[in-house]
Parts: sequence; C-alpha cells; structure tokens
Amino acid sequence: MSQLSLEDLAAIAGARAGGSVAALARQLGQPYITVAVAAWRMRRAGGWFCRIEWRPCLECGEWLAWGPHRPRRHPACQRARLAARRRARLQQPEVRARRQEQNAAYWSGLPAMGRDARRAYNLELCRREQALTRERAGRRGAPWTAEDDGYLVAHWPQPAREQALTLGRTLWSVRRRRFQLARR
Repeated sequence: MSQLSLEDLAAIAGARAGGSVAALARQLGQPYITVAVAAWRMRRAGGWFCRIEWRPCLECGEWLAWGPHRPRRHPACQRARLAARRRARLQQPEVRARRQEQNAAYWSGLPAMGRDARRAYNLELCRREQALTRERAGRRGAPWTAEDDGYLVAHWPQPAREQALTLGRTLWSVRRRRFQLARR
C-alpha cells in the first residue's frame, strides 16, 4: 500500500460526498484501495483528523500533545530525566567502585611520563580557570550567604567554574564551599 501525501489527503477530504472513489484514485494517481480506505476512515471519523489528546507531561505536569508516535514528556523534561537517572546510577556503590577500578587501571597503565604530562595539564587547566574566575570575581572574600549555598546545591551538577562565574567568586572558593556543603 502506498503512502498518501498531505495534498492527497486534502483532496480526499475535500471530495464530494457522493463522488466516485475510483475516479478520485485515478485523478490522484494512487491505488484504489489506498484512497478508498482513507476516504472510509475520514467519513467514519467525521472529517480529516489525527488522534491527539492533551495530557500532562509525566515529568513537569504541563500540558503536552499526546498521540500515536508522540513523546510523553517535553524534550527538556526528557533530557533532565535522563541526566537525573544517569547521576543516580553513577552514585550506586557498585558503579562507583567499578569506575574507581577503571580509573586506577587507566592511571597504572600509563607510563610515568604520561602520568606526569597528564598531571601537568590538569594543573595548568586549573590555574587558567582560577585566573579567569579571579579576574571576574566581584565578591572575593565576601561571606557566603544562604542564597549562595542554595544556588550551589540547586546547580550541583554544574561545573564549579560555571558556578564561580555566576556567583562572582573564584574557582577555589567555590570548590572549597562545595566540599564544606558535601560534608554536612
């Protein structure tokens, strides 16, 4: 059975009620059975339609169009759900242990020069990020407020560098505060 284009469906929907389906199929250049089934479905449904229902998103509760082959969550909600599930999975003890073993195997497999080069690269990267945040930090040395702590907790997965730039603090102050909050 061939697929009908939107133009073909519009022509079928606009055809006269008593018109010949065979003539319409010849006019459209489509098989008779395809046009006849489409016309029958449209007559039965009372017109041209697609099955869409408005239901709440399974994540946020906002209204979302549901239907055949339609998502049950907003795209942003789906991404957030997948990220949360991944974070939860990575926090499982057996997953954490396996990742630590893989990390240890990676570092032990590197030659001494490779380990030294990697450490030097990481140190240089941290220094560059610290210099960047120090330049833009407008609240250096200011006491931490409850709002600052709330922001850190609400945006925990976000990199410390991004949090530092948003809060107007240095990279190391944000890392130190995150460490203190994690210990609580």
